[in-house]
Amino acid sequence: MAWVWAPLLLLSSLCVQQSSCIIPLGASLSSATQKTSWASPSGHFAFGFYNRGSGFSVGVWLNGNGKNANKVIWTANRDDPPFTSTATLILNEKGVILSSSTAENGEKKFIANPSNSDASKQLGCLLRLHARFREFCGQSLVPNQELISSLSESDPSTGRFHLSMQNDGNLVLYPLESENSPITAYWSTKTFGLNLSLRLFLNSTGLLQLINNFDSSVYDTINGLFHQEASYSDYDDSRSSSSSSSKNIVYSASLDVDGNFRLYTHVFESNGGFQTYALLRALVNSCKIKGFCGFNSYCTFNDIRPYCACLPGTDFMDPNQNTLGCKRNYSEAHCKGGKANIPFYNITPMHGIEWTAGRFYSKERLSKDACGQTCLEDCNCEAAQFENGVCRKQKLPLRFLLRDTEAQVNSTVLLKVGIISLEAHNDTASPGLKPPKILIKQENSAVQILVLSFILVACSCALITTSGVFIYKFRVLRYKRLLEMGNLGLTGDLMLTFFSYKELKRATNGFKEKLGKGSFGAVYKGTLDRGRKPIAVKRLEKLVEEGEKEFQTETRAIVVRGTRGYMAPEWHKNIPISVKADIYSFGIVLLEAVFCRRNLDTNVSKPEEIILSSLVYRCLVERELDKLVVDEEVDKGSLERMVMVALWCIQDQPALRPSIKSVVMMLEGITDIFIPPCPTDSYM
Repeated sequence: MAWVWAPLLLLSSLCVQQSSCIIPLGASLSSATQKTSWASPSGHFAFGFYNRGSGFSVGVWLNGNGKNANKVIWTANRDDPPFTSTATLILNEKGVILSSSTAENGEKKFIANPSNSDASKQLGCLLRLHARFREFCGQSLVPNQELISSLSESDPSTGRFHLSMQNDGNLVLYPLESENSPITAYWSTKTFGLNLSLRLFLNSTGLLQLINNFDSSVYDTINGLFHQEASYSDYDDSRSSSSSSSKNIVYSASLDVDGNFRLYTHVFESNGGFQTYALLRALVNSCKIKGFCGFNSYCTFNDIRPYCACLPGTDFMDPNQNTLGCKRNYSEAHCKGGKANIPFYNITPMHGIEWTAGRFYSKERLSKDACGQTCLEDCNCEAAQFENGVCRKQKLPLRFLLRDTEAQVNSTVLLKVGIISLEAHNDTASPGLKPPKILIKQENSAVQILVLSFILVACSCALITTSGVFIYKFRVLRYKRLLEMGNLGLTGDLMLTFFSYKELKRATNGFKEKLGKGSFGAVYKGTLDRGRKPIAVKRLEKLVEEGEKEFQTETRAIVVRGTRGYMAPEWHKNIPISVKADIYSFGIVLLEAVFCRRNLDTNVSKPEEIILSSLVYRCLVERELDKLVVDEEVDKGSLERMVMVALWCIQDQPALRPSIKSVVMMLEGITDIFIPPCPTDSYM
C-alpha cells in the first residue's frame, strides 16, 4: 500500500538532543545481526530491515509484537530489488544512510536527509515522538505531489494507480499508465476552479481535510465524499465494548492496490497486538475504477464481488492475475479489404458495456448492421461502438470497459473476431471467484462457417481432380512419345517402363533370335527406336509354384513402391511410412508443374541446375525466382507462395511436412508461410 504520511514519517520523527533520545547519532542496524530494527517509544512502530521474499528491504511497519503479523506501511526505494547480502543502516548528522556489499563502487543511499541547512537541529533520534497520533496522522499531501499504489499486497513496487493533489486544488484519482485528463479520472473532490491552493491533511481524529495553503484554514472535510466499508460497524462495536483509551487508536489513509482510496483505523490492544479496520472508501463500485481491469477485458460482478473477464477472441495474459488484461487468441489473416476480408472474421456483439474512453478514428451515422459490416470490411477496425445511430470504430486494445447488469446502457460493442482460433484456455478464474457463464450471440456465424467449409472442400476437390487429370495425361503423352522415339534418356534410368506382349513380340521380330536360356525361360534379342536401341527380352516358358515365388521376389526388387524421384526419403529408411510420404510426392509434382520441367533433368547447361528443388531453393533465398520464369508473366506473390509450399512438402523429416489441409490453406493465402529449411537431395 502507499500511505499519505510515509515519505515524511522519518523526518518528523527525528531529534537531536542525544540525552533525551532513544537512538543516538552513530547508531547502526545490520541485516546480518539480530538487531535489524529500531522500535518507537510506544512500541507500536518499527524502522529497519524487514523480510521481503528471499532478501531484505528497508521500511517502516506497524509492530505486531509477535501477536499478529507486522503491517508494512512504507518501503524505501520501493522499486529496488531486495538485498540478498549484508546491508547496513547508519544514523548520523547527515541523515539515515544505507550501504550494501552489493552496491556498485560502495555506493551509499540516503533513506532520509532533510533539505534545510539546520539539519543538525532536526535529526538525532528515530521514531522519537510519544504523541498518540503523530506517527501516522498529521501528514499532508501538498500541491503537485502524488500518492502511488503498490503493485500487490506483498510487493511494494510502483503499482497501477495514483492520487494527485493538483495545483488547481482538485484531488483526483487516475490510472498511472495513462494521461491525466477528465476522460481517465475516476474520482475527484471537484474542488477546481476556485483559485485556491489546497493540501490534503489527515488529522488525529481521522478526518481527511483540505487545508488552504494561504492561511492554513480548513477549506473542507471530505469524509462525506466516501462510503462506509462493511467493517465500519465492526469497528464501532469493538470501540464501544473496549476499555482502551484513544491513545491506542491510530488512523491512516491509503491508496490500495485495487485503485481505491481508503481510510483505516488501527486499534492497539493491551497484549501488544493490533486490529485493523477499513472505515471508508472513495468508490463503492470497484468496477468504476478505470484500470481495475487491463486491456481487452471488462469489469463485471459475481454477486457483489468484482472480477475481470476477457472480451470474445481474447485470453488472459496471465491466468493467475486476471487484472493484467487479455491478449488475442486467434490468428490474424492478411487484410484484403472490402468484401474479400469477410470470410476471415465474424462480428460478435456485446450489450450493456460502458465504454467511455475509446480512442476512435472514425465516426459516422449508420444502422447497427451497417456499422458491423463496415467494421468487417475495414482493415483498421477491430472493434466498433454503436450508440444512438452513431458508429465509432477503433483498433485494439480496448480499455476501461464495464458491464453493469443494473445500469441502463444503450450502446452496443461490436467486436471483429477471427475465425481461425489458436488454442485458448479461458477457465482461469479461481473456484471462489469463477464468473457465471455469459452467452454471447454470434450473428450469422454458423452459416458463414458452413459456407466457407463447403467452399474449401469444393476447391480442394477441384484442385485434386485437376491435378490428377493433368498428371495422368502428361504421363500418358510422355510414355507414348518415349515409345515412338525410343529415347528413354534420363527416364529410362530412373523409372520402370511397362510393355505389352504385342510390343515385345514386335520388338523381337516374333521371338526369332535366341540369345540363350536362363531360369524359367529363354532370352531373345530385340530392338527399340526402329532398331537403333538393342534390348534383351526374357520370355517365361513355365512357372511352378516355387518358381513363381522366386520370380516375384526378383521382380519385387526392381518394382519399387513408387516412382523414383517422387518417393519420400523414408521409403529408403527403416522407419514407419505415413501419409506424409504422399505430401512429399505432391511437393515434387507441384514444383514440376510450376516450372514445367522434371525435378531431375540432365539436359541442362550447368550442373547445379540438374536438381530442380535445390535450384529453386537457392533462387528463393536470393529473391531471384523470376529468373526461372523469364519468358512468362506471373504474379510474384503467388509464385513465391507455391514455391514455399512445395519446399515445405519435400522436407526430409516427415514431421516438418504440412498436412494436406495446411497445404490448401497456404496455397489459398489463409495461413502465413515462412521460408522453409533447405530440402535434401540425397534420395532423388
